[in-house]
Amino acid sequence: MRIELKQFGLAGRVESVEVTMTRMSTRSYRLVNDGRQVPEDFGNPSKPSPGAPLLCEALKFDPDGRLLEDIDIERPLIEQEPYRYVYRYNQRGMLNERIGYQEDGSIEEKHEYIYSQEGKKIEQRSYSGVGRLLSRTTFGDDGNIASIESYDEDGKVMPKQTHRYDYKKKGNILEQTYYPPEPPAGVGIRLYLPSADNQTPSTTSAPTAFRTLFVYDNAGRLREESRFLPGGSLHEKKVFDEHEILRKKELLVGDMTSTISIFDEQGKQIESHTTAKKGFLSQRPWV
Repeated sequence: MRIELKQFGLAGRVESVEVTMTRMSTRSYRLVNDGRQVPEDFGNPSKPSPGAPLLCEALKFDPDGRLLEDIDIERPLIEQEPYRYVYRYNQRGMLNERIGYQEDGSIEEKHEYIYSQEGKKIEQRSYSGVGRLLSRTTFGDDGNIASIESYDEDGKVMPKQTHRYDYKKKGNILEQTYYPPEPPAGVGIRLYLPSADNQTPSTTSAPTAFRTLFVYDNAGRLREESRFLPGGSLHEKKVFDEHEILRKKELLVGDMTSTISIFDEQGKQIESHTTAKKGFLSQRPWV
């Protein structure tokens, strides 16, 4: 369950938001010749009462509008993340610590954020529930991940992952090329592609670089974002309106399928249809 503050017109300095589930009946029905029967009334599995509804989600903010606490009962099951997050900020108002708790109150994970004197995030350190350092991530001037160091149970550094980004700008177009970390020795990916005779598969090496084009208007607003596979074929294209709200997205899976999604003025998906190489597959509204 997700709550967007704008959806409910919560403007200004909101101190807290709570989402609860009231009692409802759950019944099992069985159709027979003489009509419908109700064998059993199971009630609500969560057993909330009208006087004490079940808390589903809660958000708490400080007087400056910064998020202090985030509770979501569905998050551990759906996203495999902690039930509760607590946020702490430094004197400059920037997030410097996020602690995740389990439902019993024990710490599940902790993340620390370090900034430069200019206020840019330059490092993130992640810890386990018992305080063991799990990973150290550094960031470049562009905000992208520069490197990741992971640590085993003995505190030894595992093979370092280096992420590299190159940028080229021409007019209103910014080109980003991302070079993922090299796989460890003996580990790799091999892709099998159909050959011309459709009998003997040909092979290609694992991808080594991914290119993304960002197109801006004369006012500096992002209008298009296109991502390309290493071979140069288009993989995903996003189109934004003059308010930088996503209005259209096209996702290509090689030469097999193309999925086009349409979004409304709030950026919510309202339609999606997929076309296969040999014709139209499906079309449906998005609820």
